[in-house]
Amino acid sequence: MSQVRGKPFQPGNSFGRGRPRGSQNKATLLAQQLLEEHAEPLMRKCLVEALKGDRNALRLCVERILPPCRDRCIQLPRLPIGTAADLDISNQRVVHAVTDGKITPSEGETVVNILEGRRRILETRDLDSRLKALEQGAPRDERRAA
Repeated sequence: MSQVRGKPFQPGNSFGRGRPRGSQNKATLLAQQLLEEHAEPLMRKCLVEALKGDRNALRLCVERILPPCRDRCIQLPRLPIGTAADLDISNQRVVHAVTDGKITPSEGETVVNILEGRRRILETRDLDSRLKALEQGAPRDERRAA
């Protein structure tokens, strides 16, 4: 029986669908388990080595033991977002929160971007209602209707 190039296997998979997408292989799971079991002594060793001047060892182990930093929840009072005037007030509050040190500048930028998205939604909604009003008030052209 000759094999078609790129298709060395016979049709039909008798072993199921294979490993689920996104799942890790056994070697990775075993390595993670071993690292987690020895996380404390490794951290202690790294700290000792770092104090001796080996910063690379500390960096490598810390990157693998500690989870990556995630965005923290931004603590601000609820901001008004119903109208353009509300968005102006909210934007001012965000700027004040940044300048007062209550939130970081990058957190302020994130909130301002969210407010900008809300502004675009309000603008689109307003334009849609104005367009509908114009269409309802405009006389119908009899030639187009035919």
